[in-house]
Formats: sequence, C-alpha cells, structure tokens
Amino acid sequence: MHTLRAYTTDLRHLKTWLESEHSSLSGTTLRHYFATHPDWAAATVSRKHSTLQRFSRWALRKELLLKDPTLDLEHVQLPSIPQGAAPGADRADLRADGHVFAGRPPVPAGV
Repeated sequence: MHTLRAYTTDLRHLKTWLESEHSSLSGTTLRHYFATHPDWAAATVSRKHSTLQRFSRWALRKELLLKDPTLDLEHVQLPSIPQGAAPGADRADLRADGHVFAGRPPVPAGV
C-alpha cells in the first residue's frame, strides 16, 4: 500500500510541476524536473526515477506515450553513508550529491 501511495504522490507532484512549467512529459523536462530539486535525498530521487520508469512503461503499453521519456535519464546510484556521518544516519538522510542533510553534524574522528 505504501508503494502505491508513493507512486501516486510522485506522479501528482510531477503533474503539478509540469503544469507550473507549462511543459509536457519528455526526457528534457524530466532532466529539468530533477535539476530543479537538488536538495532531494538520494533515496527520493531514486524512488521518483523508478516511479517514472514504471509509469512510462505502462503508458507505452497503453499507447499513451510514443517514446519512453526516462530512457535518457541517468540511473541514480544511492551513495554509501560517508565516514563521520552522525550516528544513525542512513541513505534517507543523504542528498542527491551524497552529502548528509544539514542538521546532522559529522561525528568527529575518533569518537
């Protein structure tokens, strides 16, 4: 159930963003969509990418799309937790660029 809710939320967010940008679904607009949200955690980027891939494949089968707009998107690699990250930090705490979100200070070496 959580997966379906996440897919629905992700697709609604994209739809709202596309409408605000007066854009249609394409590889170019998807790259711009992800670029306009640099503070998303890597896990969020990965989930949204997966959602869009699954939606695109479904839409292709239903002949709602002529081309898969996710084909040119780079696959998101989830980074490992950097040394010195706060105790309890996990992948959900990482930004897409691999840095731990602010508010989680690094643990000093030797602690």
